[in-house]
Amino acid sequence: MKNYKETRKGFSKKILSLIMAKQKSKQQRKKPQATKQPTKGTNTFFTLPVIIIFILSFVLYANTLGHQFALDDYAVIVDNAVTKQGVSGIPTIFTTNYRHGMGSYEALYRPLSMAQFAAEWSVSPNNPSVHHFFNILYYALTGILLFLTLKLVWKKYTILLPLLATLFFIAHPVHTEVVANIKSRDEMMTFFFCIGALYFLWKYWDSKKTGLLVASLASYTLAMFSKENAITFLAVIPLMIFCFTPKENWRNKFMTSLLFLIPVVIYMLVRTMVLGDVVATGSEAAIVDNMLTGVDNFGTRTAAAFVLLGKYLLSLVVPVFLVSDYGFNSVALSGWADWRPILSLLIFAGAIGWAVFNIRKNALPAFGVLYGVITFSIFTNIIFLIGSSYGERFLYMASLGFAILLAWGLLKLLGNLNIEKNGSWKNLLQNKTLLAAVAGILVLYSFKTIHRNQAWKDSYTLYKTDINNAPNCAKLNYNLGVEQGELALKQTAQQKRVELTQNSIKSFEQAVAIHPGYAEAYRELGLAYKNTGQTNKALQQYEESLKYQPDDARVYSYLCDLHFGRKELEKARIAGEKCISINPKYVEGHRNLGSVYVQMGRLDDGMAQYKKGLEVDPNNAILHQYIGFVYMQKGDKVNGQQWLNKAQVLDPSLKVQ
Repeated sequence: MKNYKETRKGFSKKILSLIMAKQKSKQQRKKPQATKQPTKGTNTFFTLPVIIIFILSFVLYANTLGHQFALDDYAVIVDNAVTKQGVSGIPTIFTTNYRHGMGSYEALYRPLSMAQFAAEWSVSPNNPSVHHFFNILYYALTGILLFLTLKLVWKKYTILLPLLATLFFIAHPVHTEVVANIKSRDEMMTFFFCIGALYFLWKYWDSKKTGLLVASLASYTLAMFSKENAITFLAVIPLMIFCFTPKENWRNKFMTSLLFLIPVVIYMLVRTMVLGDVVATGSEAAIVDNMLTGVDNFGTRTAAAFVLLGKYLLSLVVPVFLVSDYGFNSVALSGWADWRPILSLLIFAGAIGWAVFNIRKNALPAFGVLYGVITFSIFTNIIFLIGSSYGERFLYMASLGFAILLAWGLLKLLGNLNIEKNGSWKNLLQNKTLLAAVAGILVLYSFKTIHRNQAWKDSYTLYKTDINNAPNCAKLNYNLGVEQGELALKQTAQQKRVELTQNSIKSFEQAVAIHPGYAEAYRELGLAYKNTGQTNKALQQYEESLKYQPDDARVYSYLCDLHFGRKELEKARIAGEKCISINPKYVEGHRNLGSVYVQMGRLDDGMAQYKKGLEVDPNNAILHQYIGFVYMQKGDKVNGQQWLNKAQVLDPSLKVQ
């Protein structure tokens, strides 16, 4: 019996020990899951860096919220009849060229930013602060998305690398044109959606969820409909695959990248349906917009292009002397005998050569160089001529390459790119030398950015500021003259009015001195003379303008107005009819011709011209007012008052009595 009990007791202990061992094994299997820490490269949301990026973006550009419209903002918003239709104008935006609302044709198709401007106009008409706010918001969101994407792609590197690259990108002063100038939202949207395409693509490769691939392709499609330079990412994506993915995965990933041809094909098909079979190049650009269009000699042209490339590089490395335009004749066309294009060529050729031969050993800096070259390539005026010889906005996407090189260089010199690869962004605080260098760069960048923003307060301030950095730019002198003339018309003090008008005349004269064939400058010089009562001099300038640009509808509109003021109604009629025959969508031309007809007693013809103007610009208050006056002259007070009331609703400042 004793043996039996002992045996049973021993057996029970064995069973109990087995049960306990099994439970312990379960607990051990569960424990790693309960205490598992996020590993390097997972999609952990680094809250503080994201908040810092967001706040920094708004701090840098908060002083633009009170700014007015400037530069090309007028062409795409203020003076654009389609944009001012608000949401109802969006279908027209998607079915017409970029400047259709200005009554002109341009072989560009960028409907997405235009649609946003129209929607914002509906929310708050003629309010630049709304547009500036959304520009800053887009910029902040771009910074956040860029950080998350770089963190996802650069899994094997320290988190400091994507953080510093993003901070340097966000703070760089060369971006002031893109953020402070509302029109340049197309640049921001293009980059935002291109980065979004990369983010979803890398997430797709991590999870193999088809929906993420679709999201990536959709994001790239939106980028293409924002601006054409998104096409450069067809080369960026394979480059990133080559640099930042294991070799054994290349084949499948390269094949996946071919799918991004689909958004390009979709865009090109839609663009062709809207614009016809045209190519958006700078072949039709005026010489004042792109000085290289007037150079027939290939060697001289490429030499000038490399001089401008050197200036672009200088603006990235030392962003001190920033300028909105660096056109004709800011760069002397001296050819390859000049040392500047040779130096620029050597720098770029050397950088590209080094990157190509070291791409496997030093993938990160090599990627930074090649990414910058690829994304900027279509703006170089070497492959083909574009609509402008220089623009800081063209550096927007490409400047990320410089930010990457700057971040990598600092970490190499002052930190260690490898030892902290599993560390936190907080490691930056532990390296005081690195922290001081980063802080110093960000402070200098931020100071310059905030200061440069002040120049973008309005067009007059911009041109007045930039003329100091590019005094030999014909277009800057011309634009300054236009702004001085418009300011003169708003002055109540006679002395100030005369002073500004004389200043505008000097600016136009400087413009034609730099470029004797500057038709637009002669035209506006004529208007300045007309506003000072010197109508004979005005006529001479209009005639000079027509020598160089015989089909300028605006000149004929000015002639119509001038002859109307001199009571030369027949000459005014001829000029007015010539104006609208050249450009049937020129609203001011219809208004001036309509006034001539009314003065000649042809009331119905005058009203018809006003209504044709309204077909282009339905919310034009002055045209409503003039139609009301015509009805009143015809004795139809009911209709007359209705039109006058509508005019006052559209513009309360108008006198309708």
